[in-house]
Amino acid sequence: MQMEARANILSTKRDKVLDMLKCVAMFMVISGHCFQHTGYGNSYLNIPIFRVITMIQMPLFMFISGYVAHKSLTSSSLLALAKRKYFGLLQPMMIFALVQFVINYIIFAEERISIGSIPHDVAVSIGYSYWFIWVLLYAIFFAWGVLRALGVSGLVGSIVVVMLLPRELPLPHLTSFQAMYPFFVGGALAYRYDLLKWLRKHSWGALAASIAILVACYMTYRGSHVFYFFKYMPARLYFTAYGHLLLGGFASVVAMYIVTWRLAERCEKWSSTRLMADIGKYTLGIYLLQGLFVEVAKRVDTTITCSAVQWLIAVGVFTICAAMVYGISRTKHLSKWLIGK
Repeated sequence: MQMEARANILSTKRDKVLDMLKCVAMFMVISGHCFQHTGYGNSYLNIPIFRVITMIQMPLFMFISGYVAHKSLTSSSLLALAKRKYFGLLQPMMIFALVQFVINYIIFAEERISIGSIPHDVAVSIGYSYWFIWVLLYAIFFAWGVLRALGVSGLVGSIVVVMLLPRELPLPHLTSFQAMYPFFVGGALAYRYDLLKWLRKHSWGALAASIAILVACYMTYRGSHVFYFFKYMPARLYFTAYGHLLLGGFASVVAMYIVTWRLAERCEKWSSTRLMADIGKYTLGIYLLQGLFVEVAKRVDTTITCSAVQWLIAVGVFTICAAMVYGISRTKHLSKWLIGK
């Protein structure tokens, strides 16, 4: 009994490497938004460093989400799962989306707001402000249903089903869901079959292979083919871009995990390593807060031509958001309502 209890404690222990990866991925997201909204627009996708970052950030986030969600997918009832995700994801997102509504329709409104349009405008803000939250919720509940009905083999097959869904379906963020779902399933399967342990055992070979794939994907990368534009692509280009996304995304997950794992092993006592892991526990709150900075940046219409300044802004926004989330986490009620903890 004591050995079983110890095993259960160890199995529920947070993975420091995954938290560090979430910290890195969150900075990547913020840096991309800073470049996008300070002069580059969507052309930032073709900047050499962001050609790499774009292949990494969202697939990595979704893979980790699937990994940590596996236990809920296999052990929670639908009601329990819905309740947990409402308070942990949906409620905080709705609150920040309402703040975005205030920014868009009141503070920076170009014309006087119509009282009758408020319900519609609030719904639009909630439905479209934070696409990743909606995509994650789609993935969680779809995977839960598939696992219950068809098991693991069905979960693997569901990737093809999602990929082939008509992109014209009137479902918000459908193409983003199609793009990210394979990584969520990959994370869930990695947990189920302990694939990260296998990666650690074969780290050098896996790292070499993943880097080779990433280099090939980098050489064939096109900013106009990123999944943000899947909805507007003809079928042939869509499937080509999808294949590129899967290759680059999974290769980046492998490379990032191995590099970060080795860093954590060698620099375990470094304060910077511990700080990264601590920040990684609160990436939801950082993601929600940075969304407010993004909305203000869109309205201010700032143009900066110096990349060094843009990187400094990214560091500043990341630091401010992390500090604010830390402060929120120290207050019980704010933590519950704003970051779902």
